This record gives sequence, C-alpha cells and structure tokens, in this order.
Amino acid sequence: MKRILLPENANAFFLSCVPESATSAVAANEIIGSGKHIAILVEEDLPKAEEWAEDVTGIMECLRPDLRVAFHTFDHPPESSNPDAFERACDRIATLSSLLDLSRRGSAYGELVLIATTPDALLSPCPILEERSQSELTLAPGTRLDFEEFCSALGEKLGYSSEILCEEPGQFAVRGGLVDVYPVNGREPVRIDFFGDEVEEVRAFDPTSQRTNAKVSSLTISSSETSEFPEREGEFFRYLRNPALWIFREPEQLVSRFPLCFHEPDRESHAKANFSLSWKESLDDRFLGTSEIDAGSGIFESSPTDSPTIESLSDFRGSSTHSSLSLERLEDEKFIRTSFLHKLLLKQQAGHEIIVAAGAESETKRILEIIADESSLSKLSPRFLPVGLREGFLCGPGNNSFFSLLQEKPEKGLVVATSREILGRERSRRVTRSRKALAQRREVDQALDFSELVEGDYLVHHQHGICRFRALGKIEDEERREEAITAEFADGLLLHVPLQESHLLSRYVGLRKAKPKLAKLGGRAWTRTRQAAEMAALDLAADLLRLQASRETQGGNAFAPDDQWQKEFEDAFPFTETPDQLKAIEQTKIDMEKDQPMDRLVCGDVGFGKTEVAIRAAFKAVMDGKQVAILAPTTILCQQHLNVFRERMRDYPVMLEMLTRFRSPGQQKKILQATREGSIDILIGTHRILGNDLVFHDLGLLVVDEEQRFGVRHKETIKRLRASVDVLTLTATPIPRTLYFAMVGARSLSAIETAPVNRRPIRTEVV
Repeated sequence: MKRILLPENANAFFLSCVPESATSAVAANEIIGSGKHIAILVEEDLPKAEEWAEDVTGIMECLRPDLRVAFHTFDHPPESSNPDAFERACDRIATLSSLLDLSRRGSAYGELVLIATTPDALLSPCPILEERSQSELTLAPGTRLDFEEFCSALGEKLGYSSEILCEEPGQFAVRGGLVDVYPVNGREPVRIDFFGDEVEEVRAFDPTSQRTNAKVSSLTISSSETSEFPEREGEFFRYLRNPALWIFREPEQLVSRFPLCFHEPDRESHAKANFSLSWKESLDDRFLGTSEIDAGSGIFESSPTDSPTIESLSDFRGSSTHSSLSLERLEDEKFIRTSFLHKLLLKQQAGHEIIVAAGAESETKRILEIIADESSLSKLSPRFLPVGLREGFLCGPGNNSFFSLLQEKPEKGLVVATSREILGRERSRRVTRSRKALAQRREVDQALDFSELVEGDYLVHHQHGICRFRALGKIEDEERREEAITAEFADGLLLHVPLQESHLLSRYVGLRKAKPKLAKLGGRAWTRTRQAAEMAALDLAADLLRLQASRETQGGNAFAPDDQWQKEFEDAFPFTETPDQLKAIEQTKIDMEKDQPMDRLVCGDVGFGKTEVAIRAAFKAVMDGKQVAILAPTTILCQQHLNVFRERMRDYPVMLEMLTRFRSPGQQKKILQATREGSIDILIGTHRILGNDLVFHDLGLLVVDEEQRFGVRHKETIKRLRASVDVLTLTATPIPRTLYFAMVGARSLSAIETAPVNRRPIRTEVV
C-alpha cells in the first residue's frame, strides 16, 4: 500500500500552524475569493464538519449578504435499522441532486453548494450518475405536463406516497388542480398549481399551517426509492461536473484515521476507489489543507506550503477560581471579562483591527455596556460581526491574504474575539441550516381515527364496556344499507355500531400489559364499574374545589412583565427553542403575571427542554424580588440543576445555593440562615427543603422536578405550598392523578412534544 499524493501540477496549497478557531475565517475567505460554485469541507466526523460549515456559512453571509448558499451534509449510507435512516438518506439525495442541478444550470445560476462531509462518506457507494439523473422530474412555471401522468409518476416511478395532507418528505397530495409535493431532496414542501396540463405557479408552503409563502422559480423532484438504483464506490466524484474547492482540516489525521481512502494497493488488481478520484476527474479543482501543528501534511506533501503567524486567544481569558460562593464568583467573572477587554485594547493600540463575533444583539449590547462602564476601556472600538463563533484568533500584519475579505484595513493585524470568550457563556444560537421543515404536532386530536384501527384492538363502549374491534364495513338489510363498526363482546357476541354513533366508542387505555376482560352485553358489571368511577371522580372534584377555592380567595403575587434583562437573558440561550418550548414558556409567563397562584404542569420527554422553561421562570421571579425553590428527587439531579442554573445566570447578580447531603452540617446551617434573611435568590435541593426548619424570606416560585418520585408526605407539603405560591411541575412521566388534574383543567398543562434540533431518537437494544 502506498499513500496517494496530490499531483505537483494540482492547484493546491497547505497551511500549517493555523489554529482550528481560524479555519472558518480562512475557509470563508478562500471560498469567496476562489469564485468556485462548489465547496467541500472535509473533517474526521460529520458533527464537527457540520459545525465548521455552519461557521463558514455565517461568516460568508456577513461578508457577502447577496450570496446564496445551499448547505448540505453528506454522511455515509445509513443502516436500514437506524431510527433516522430515512432522514439521512434524504440528506444524501439532496446533496447529489443539488450537484446535478448546478451542472444543468451552469455557474450562471449564482448559487454556492457547500457540503460538509467526511472521507469515508465521499467514497461510500452512491447511485450511478446516469441512473440517478434519469430518476428526477424537473419543472418550472410554464412547463407543460400531462396532469394525470405527473400524479401517476409521483407514486409509481418516484415512490412517493399519496396522502390527504403533505407533511413529510416523500409524500404528495392532490386536490383538484393543486398538487402538494415534499421532495426528498428539498428543505420544504411545494404546491404546484396546474392550469390544465400547464404548470401555472409553484410555491413553497409551511407543512404545519399548510399556507404558501415564497414562489419557486424551478423545482427538481428526486426519487425516494434509494435502494432500487445500482451503486458504486467513488461515484460521488462523477457528480462534480463543475470545478470544486476542497478544504481539508488536519489532512495528516485524516490519512491516519481513514487509511483506505488515502492509500492505493501496489497491485492494480486489488485497486479500490480512493481519494485520487477527486483530481483524476478534474484538474480544475482547488485544494486547501490546514493544520494546527506542523506534524505532517497528508496528501499535500508535494504542494506549496506556508506557516502564517496565527494564534488562538486561549491565553486571553484567565481561569476562574471556582468559588462556591455566588458573590465571589460574580466578582471573579467581572474581573476576567474586564481583563480580556483590556488585552484587546492593547492589541488595538499595537495596530491590530479588532473584530468581535457576537451572534445575538443582546450580547453586542452587553459588551458595549461593559466597555462604557469601565473608563479605562473608553478607547476600545471593536467592529462587531453578527455571527456566533466558538473561539477567536490573532494574526499579525504579514498574513493579510488569508483574511483579506474580513479586514477593512488589510495593512493591519487582526484580532477576532467572540462573545463567548468575553462573556464566558456558550456561543449564541444559530439557525440550523441543514434541517427540513416538518409539521409540528402542537395538539393531539383525541378523536378515534378508524383508519388506524386493526382487528383485535380494544375499545370501550360508553354504555356496554370493554370490547374488541372486528371490522368497519357496510351492514345491509331489506330496507337500507349503512356503514357500521363491528365490536365483539364476551361470549363472542357482536354489536354493530352505526357510524353516526361512533362517539360512543373510544380506545381502551390500560395501565397494565395484561389483556382486559371483555364486558358482557346486558351485564351489570360495567354499570357498577361506572358508578364507582363516578363516585371517585366526585370525591376528587371535591378536593379540587377546596384547593381551587383556597387559591382563589388567598390570591397570589402578580409578577411584573418582562424587562430588558429578561429579554437579554433569554437571547443568551445558546440553542434554538422548539415551537412547543416557546409556547410553554409563554404560557408560564402569562400565569405568573396573574393574581392567582400558578399551578402548571410541563410535560415533555427527556431532553426536550423542560429545564429551560424552569430557568426562565426562576429568573423572572428573581428579577421581581422573589425567592425560588427548586425541588428535585436526587442529590445528583440537584447538582446538575445547580451547574446548569449557574452557567445560565453567571452574567447576572443572582445568588444560587444547594441544600442536599452534599453540604456539611455547618454549610447547611449557613444556607438556612441566608435563606431566612433573603440573601439566597434560588435554592435547589431534595426533600430537605421541605423541612420545618427551612423558612423562606419571600418565596414566590416553587419548581418541582419529577413529582412522581416523591412520597405521599412530601406531596402533602407541596400541596400546602401550592395554595399560596406559584408552582411549576416538570415531568416526563406524570402520575395518573397529576395528569388527570391537568386534563380536566384543574391544573394548567403545557406539552412539549417537539424534539430539539439534532436530538437523536432514543434507541433501546436488548443484547
């Protein structure tokens, strides 16, 4: 086996001693300067490549607002058993389709195709070019197409499923002369308006609201049948019909990790696809490699090299003392920020241009406030770049060509700092560019959908009890024929329920896995069961009435509307909120601003963002001068909450403490005293904070995490608190009683059903 190298006549260049923090700016400058319409960023794993590409795209959009970037991720083919196999297959199809579109339209199209990928993904089997290109339909307004043939081709030739509503990739819906299609190679569904056999208009639409928005000038619909096409390793390179710019980060590491991609066998009979295909297909491509240390250049050994003086800013920000006292940590953080800005001022005075990358407007305002409050920083005048980067870098005056488009004064040196480094927080949230628009299920339709029933499903008949679904069909007699639902009861007796009486049937929801016993038609057992349930419901209603009456008469604290600090605090959230999360946050704030005590249940799966709802509610309470108690079932969870709350609120004068067995008796005594005096704003703890010896100075909000894991005695204490303070309960698995309270309206309910971006489905395997 021998290593493959770029030919000496290849348009290639290698940069060593370039820190990773500077590679995004180098890549953005190179992509715009090269004029290529295809840019491929190659990293050792896809998440790092995607993050790098997002940084590059953000910088390019700041430098060239008119530039249209088609951003794609290209992963290796997924296993069919993978829970997100179809989504990843769609990403691959979209990438290949975008390259085919570019080759058809030519460079005059004006769009940049940016691909984030890995070496093994590029060499993985891809559909043969000629087969793939013949499996696509291309149309535009004015195109003449036989309407019936087009609809037939979507289902039979391209493998799309016909649905009532088009909401997911690979679906289409026909309504009169309108055809809704969600191309597997697209980011959003489109609505095609036919006038006879002519395409009159094409518009994108929102899969949730089904409302159209922007017009589409042309449309390519790729086949969803990925397994039917013959594939070949290295076929990806044949899709590159236009010159491309290749950028490799740490090429020597790539060669070590993917040896088969960058080596070829000595005997030609053993030859397999390798990376030499990238320059064998075209010598018009350009190749750029970067490495943080001078320890090998991978495939760039025969290429020109340079070692610019570029450094990271890791030494600019000092380390925290990690004090356990909140006041000391605040003072420590303030000193670190000011020191960082002083170092930027020294670089400015030494002739460097200062740029601060801040993805949120609130971060820019906060940094300007710090500069304005510190008289010694009055001469610091940074230029702000509206993109959230993770780390910054520094380069001297002699390296202008690598950042020529970023600098306003090329003759100077350059310092790019980030709001994350200055403020000590996670980087600003960014719009994720590689995700598809999907319908959001905000409310679950509780009506029985007979199309989803299969024979043997258990149902409950309102008058007769538990039965088994048998069929949905037509019942005929001598006089009439009508549709009916056939249900089986005990002893094999069948009951035909007319469709107009289907409201009497509902799905059986059991709490145990055992099969339920079928009710007897005409029996009295079901009547007794209903009567017992009704009596229990009356007792429960009486308890609820007493609790509600106590809450209504006693009243609560009406928190003030959001102020500027609340807005800045929420803007600092480093991730993109889901629609359900935003709805839960808004509902919680509305409840807190009412005169009656809040009692809201936030229900959502693990990792869906319930904690952020609690963090914002707690911050709102503290800003209004109230104390907050966070109740969690375990000491580990308390420590996690303390870390998360401290990280989110480190920029603000909020005092947080934890009361668990992790604290010594002496520390617990001090915490109890400080809570009584009102010095602690947010107290996080286990059931210890429900003890009689803990007295709050002015408690305004109680957050209960995983209520189902507390005992009866603890719940009774929580119930007494609930009558006077705002209560926010977080849970992924609510107990039936709590869930019933919410469902009947006795407790407010917020359901977070939308998974955050990049959250992978939970997969459980038994081995």
